[in-house]
Amino acid sequence: MKLRRAAKILPLSGNNLRRLGLVRARLLEPGPKHYPATARWTEAIHRAMKNIAGITWHSRQFDGALCLMLFGDRISPKDFSPQHDWGGFDQDEAYEAIAAVANEADIVITES
Repeated sequence: MKLRRAAKILPLSGNNLRRLGLVRARLLEPGPKHYPATARWTEAIHRAMKNIAGITWHSRQFDGALCLMLFGDRISPKDFSPQHDWGGFDQDEAYEAIAAVANEADIVITES
């Protein structure tokens, strides 16, 4: 997918974490039992930074992997254009494929 318009994405790293008064080890490293606190920080960033369309951070489980969360009220599916033909998945088939991969990685998919 390719984004059709400019969007500001906040990297949760380095100086950005310092500006927010956060430490990576406390926000991003603790693991699943701390996800509710991490979610509250994301909600606070969403409320406070109206010009931010999403956030990025480095995965704690997969070294070097960059994670992306887009805020659905600021970015919509219409903002994307497909770059590849993924074989004609419909929405249900695509969800099932994503859910299978998530399950293998012990990832829980949530909607908010």
